[in-house]
Amino acid sequence: MKANELQGITYSIAEMIKAAIKDLYDISLDIKLPNDLLLNEKKICGILTESSIQNNKVKYLLIGIGFNVNQLEFSNEIINIATSLKKENKDKAFSREEIIVKIINNVKSLVK
Repeated sequence: MKANELQGITYSIAEMIKAAIKDLYDISLDIKLPNDLLLNEKKICGILTESSIQNNKVKYLLIGIGFNVNQLEFSNEIINIATSLKKENKDKAFSREEIIVKIINNVKSLVK
């Protein structure tokens, strides 16, 4: 992968996460630039990317994803700005493993 191919990678990953949740649970997330996903106007996911480039080639790309799946309680500092799939959909069951596999499979399509 060349360095210029990294442009917009965080947004592309957000799109892959959004698609995964839509496919698995028919829940629509919104992307808040530069690196967050929202559900009902509250943060549900954050993405961090780090890379090393040498001679215009990507030496490595690290992708960190924090996704609130089954958490029902949040601290007072973030209770009004954070949420989870379970908190917003108490009647549904959510599998972290299923979400991880789906996201990884979606994100694989970005990396050649």
